[in-house]
Amino acid sequence: MSIWRPRDGKERASPHTLDILGDVERGLSAFAEPRPVVSSIRIGAGLADLHDFEVEIAFAPGAILAIRYQSVDEEGRDPDSLENEAGAVAWLAIDQIRECDTLGFGRLADLLHDARMQARKEVAGWWPDGITARFGDVRLVSDEYWGPRDMLKTEARIQCIDERLRHTITTVESDHPDELAAELASWRPTLKERYASLAELAAQGADGMVDQLVLNALAFYGDDGTTLGRFRTGQPYRWFNDLTIFAQDNRLRCHGKDGDLQWNRNSVTVFGRSAPDTVLITLIGQPVTRLVEHPVLSDDMIVTEAHSKFAFDVHSIYAEFEQPQRLFCSASGRVWDADRQSACRTAARDAE
Repeated sequence: MSIWRPRDGKERASPHTLDILGDVERGLSAFAEPRPVVSSIRIGAGLADLHDFEVEIAFAPGAILAIRYQSVDEEGRDPDSLENEAGAVAWLAIDQIRECDTLGFGRLADLLHDARMQARKEVAGWWPDGITARFGDVRLVSDEYWGPRDMLKTEARIQCIDERLRHTITTVESDHPDELAAELASWRPTLKERYASLAELAAQGADGMVDQLVLNALAFYGDDGTTLGRFRTGQPYRWFNDLTIFAQDNRLRCHGKDGDLQWNRNSVTVFGRSAPDTVLITLIGQPVTRLVEHPVLSDDMIVTEAHSKFAFDVHSIYAEFEQPQRLFCSASGRVWDADRQSACRTAARDAE
């Protein structure tokens, strides 16, 4: 992926970028002064992208329309066609900026200004809750399937923390500038919980929590000691044969299977077995190892629910359990117990 901006100079633009820029600027020359101008061109498919081209056009001070083209999933991309799309990208960009002109550049600029002000106020209102997010900016977005006449889709950028409690830039979308503040407000509970978790972890010298099931599984699968550190460097998953470890709100969890045993987060399923409910109910409050023994399970995992199932001609017993969650440092890989007060707060959040 590459992004070109006018400040980079045309001498630093790729030939493909210059083709798009030339076609777009020729189209923009037909507009009255002050004319819209290209503020950036992005080219390149990537696994995290949903489109291959993006042209940003500023049509008034503080008012930008981002036009996206070739909005397809990864399987639908034809990398060989990227070099042949300059004309189509430029045609779409000019067509949609004309739609903005029809709607009124001034009117749209007013809508974006109001949306920006309301978004700033909304994000500033989070700060007393410890949500130290920052508002970036706002713009209109469109693609080859819908344009400004269909909806005034709006995108805001927010500096905050992600689901793994790492600092990042998140985009928040709404179908109209007037709806952006309400969309941002819906993020507040999630972000409040994330920032509270981040503060709680830091207060105990940790940067994450890990389920006991994960620690048991790592020992069973012969981890080389690097798994906890991988989550610091931005690698969210790790596989060991039939085991997958992943991060959820900076808490390492896992799912996997071994023979007739399958586990997922805080549950376990034993295939090929059944038992009356009157028997299974007696397991509640007991270690899950009373139901089944396996190295990934331990006596500190306490059953909270258990019942038999029958599906696809196979009997099974399903049980949920509570388990310890331990603090860890991803830099050193060291693990230790949370203090009792913190553990109670974490358990209360999980129960909500």
